[in-house]
Amino acid sequence: FDVTVQPVSGSKAVRARGLADATNGGNVILVEGEWTHAFKEEYRKFREDEEHEVDDQVDGGADAYNDVKLAGWTGDARMMDLIKERFGVADGN
Repeated sequence: FDVTVQPVSGSKAVRARGLADATNGGNVILVEGEWTHAFKEEYRKFREDEEHEVDDQVDGGADAYNDVKLAGWTGDARMMDLIKERFGVADGN
């Protein structure tokens, strides 16, 4: 895998807000797998006051979401269809 390391700025809570808003608005599809329970729990326990035990997955998910948004991807319907087809995601999941 190619890895790009980029410095971040702003608090973790500010960086995570875009993904949280998109998720709460029903605009995020999460493919179910062995990892999703831990992923969801970490997000559920994340606190804006930084008084949480772990946040690595929150950091990674939020940074990935923000990179995609900055690149200008807005959820093109054709891309969503490809994602759903590839991962077997049905509408409403």
